[in-house]
Amino acid sequence: MNKEKDHDKEVPILIDHKQYKLESPTTGIALYAFAGISGGGYDLYRESKGPGDDEFIGNDGAEIVLHPGDHFYTAQNSLNPGGFYVKKPPQMTTRSRNLYRQ
Repeated sequence: MNKEKDHDKEVPILIDHKQYKLESPTTGIALYAFAGISGGGYDLYRESKGPGDDEFIGNDGAEIVLHPGDHFYTAQNSLNPGGFYVKKPPQMTTRSRNLYRQ
């Protein structure tokens, strides 16, 4: 009996909503190349199926087993998840200034 192996076959995946077929297993270096991440500034993640954290993919030679339909995405590595944005108050019109003074 000849069973199909999970290794060394092309697997359909998505990277930033673009479809690719890559051989599995692959490496982080190959995934970064397909994602077009040549320089620093961006990291690659595999979406988790469920409530867990997404998996960070290092730009190295570590073996990564792909599964059909895996979704990967890029994100800036300088994001500040706990940061906040201070919204500038709107400009006051003459009418709003007069109402404020009363």
